[in-house]
Amino acid sequence: MDIVIDRRSVHAGDDTMSHSVDMVVADNATLGDFLAGFDFPGYLPHIMGRGCGTWDLCSAQGGSWRAGAHVVARVDATNTDDVRVKYVTAPETPLANLAAEGGKPYLLFR
Repeated sequence: MDIVIDRRSVHAGDDTMSHSVDMVVADNATLGDFLAGFDFPGYLPHIMGRGCGTWDLCSAQGGSWRAGAHVVARVDATNTDDVRVKYVTAPETPLANLAAEGGKPYLLFR
């Protein structure tokens, strides 16, 4: 299954390039499976004195942020050796359930 991961910029120079990444995951992957294997320090920017910071991971239905987004997890990456995830949506939720009908899952770190 194809999914899209994106993140907000953290400063003016950080917004010169897109942070959107297309990824392929197993068709039966869950939110928990995905986050357990995600390379947070490799994707999230380093913030001086705060590791990779604290982020909300949101799901946009079909990639449309105007249509609304909801927080599915809160990620504390201030210690990149011990990233902590607090699930708002059950970790057993299939990623496919986070997509709009006929669309692919679109997740944004903000």
